[in-house]
Amino acid sequence: MASGYYSNVVLNINPALFTLYTPLLAAVTAIALLYRFVVHPLFFSPLVRIPCAHPLAAVTSLWMDWRRFTGREVETTWEAFKKHGPYVRLGPNEIAVNTILGGVTTAHGHGFENLDKTSWYDFFINHGTRNTFSALGKEHGTKRKRVSNVYAKSYVQNSRHVRAILAELVQGRLLPSCWEMAASNTPLDVLALNFAYGLDFVAAFIFGLSRGTDFLRDTACRQIWLEEYRKSHPSEYMFWLLEHPRLIKILSKFRIYIVPKWYHEADTDFDKWGEKLIDETEQALQNGFTEESAHSGDMPNVYFQQKRAMADELKLGQGAYFKPTPEQRLELASECLDHLVATRDTFGVAFSFVLLELSKHPYAQVRLRTELRSIRNPMWYSPTMEGRASAASLPEPAALEKLPYLWAIMKESIRLRGTVPTPNPRVTPLGTKTHLGPHKNIPPGVRISAFAWCLHRNEAVFPQAELWLPDRWLNSSSEKLAEMEKWFWAFGSGSRQCLGRNVAMEIMRFALAAIYTNFETSVVDDAGFNYKSFVTGNLGNKLSLRFTHVA
Repeated sequence: MASGYYSNVVLNINPALFTLYTPLLAAVTAIALLYRFVVHPLFFSPLVRIPCAHPLAAVTSLWMDWRRFTGREVETTWEAFKKHGPYVRLGPNEIAVNTILGGVTTAHGHGFENLDKTSWYDFFINHGTRNTFSALGKEHGTKRKRVSNVYAKSYVQNSRHVRAILAELVQGRLLPSCWEMAASNTPLDVLALNFAYGLDFVAAFIFGLSRGTDFLRDTACRQIWLEEYRKSHPSEYMFWLLEHPRLIKILSKFRIYIVPKWYHEADTDFDKWGEKLIDETEQALQNGFTEESAHSGDMPNVYFQQKRAMADELKLGQGAYFKPTPEQRLELASECLDHLVATRDTFGVAFSFVLLELSKHPYAQVRLRTELRSIRNPMWYSPTMEGRASAASLPEPAALEKLPYLWAIMKESIRLRGTVPTPNPRVTPLGTKTHLGPHKNIPPGVRISAFAWCLHRNEAVFPQAELWLPDRWLNSSSEKLAEMEKWFWAFGSGSRQCLGRNVAMEIMRFALAAIYTNFETSVVDDAGFNYKSFVTGNLGNKLSLRFTHVA
């Protein structure tokens, strides 16, 4: 009865009322939308005092999306910093910072001063499972803790397995390639070579030499892998994959494909390649492999430690020898594949830039060579040594680490070409307000970015910042050096600092020592070397150098 009553009331409403109130409702809606998307962000947002990088930045992110889409994000943000200072507003809810205190220390610090990651990181999920790099919240700390001890500097420099891997890769693979190119006077694409060197080391570090890759010598296999990588990390679609992953999924439901179907197939194939390495290593453990019986270099350092830590968490008595469930297998695969991809994305390009700068400065090579040959056990090489790689013939890590000019060259080269010239954004947390230097009460949900590329070009910290000046690290006062170290952000900072930084520096040090003890390099062609991007996957990028043996 009540239902019939209300139906009659609705039916008896004068249709003229709809005609009267519809325009009013439309006007109220329009005013609300105008306030929400224009008036509030322009005049009442807590971000209103932060200078805008563009006149449209307060009301829309589309202008910055266009810059990112066209590959101009870093340059655009850098120009805004130079014009407006260390805090700029890139969108209605987006800020970029270019200062350490009150900026980087807030977004990339420790504890409460460590903002969480955004959906930007979802692209780096492998096998449908988060890893240390893509993990959010407390999960990140758990995953990082599992393997942090094998990435510690003390382990990297003292492990017999690491020394055996270095001996095999440097003496048995890298130097023979350089010698062959020098003997034939053939230019060498060092970008591809450095991809191979980094991947071969990290694969051996994770899985053991016998189960790792051999891209330094097997160039055909290397090219296949790099092509598969390019397909699964397509530079022409990275904007959509990083910035708008949800939009991709929504539009695909309507058969609108921003990213082509072949990408998803390639991504699956790439995951399967990683699973194969995992399965081979797991089979070795199940077949009775032990840490004590492992030949030097054949210890699956990262995989073994990750499994051992997982066993401790689950209170399993078998240690690293437990048989993983399907879910645990994918978790292991996701972590290990992420370490390999991170190596491809960062080390190869960064190390190539070091070689490029040295090749452009012959005087620096002479000075470096003199220093490298002065140590107790120089890294001499001749073809007669081929097949006789020996950890005993390597210099002690500390001997190379103490060389001042080698250290200065690495620091200065990495400063100019930070390993990650993209934002690695964070987001302000729910339930609290965030303070960024003079800007108080930043609300939840605001994206905050920082660029090593911009931090490293602060003229107040690095005079003549665009110039390659290794001596700035040797001739500065202790106070000035401390300030430069504080602003040196190539590996990030805080609890999410690059896990592989010690490995990267160690293998770069040994490769530089090996190359410049025996050779001089010169630039043949650097036109195709695109060193301002993060994940390009572009096989067209090359850096051709000529190697000449120096007696």
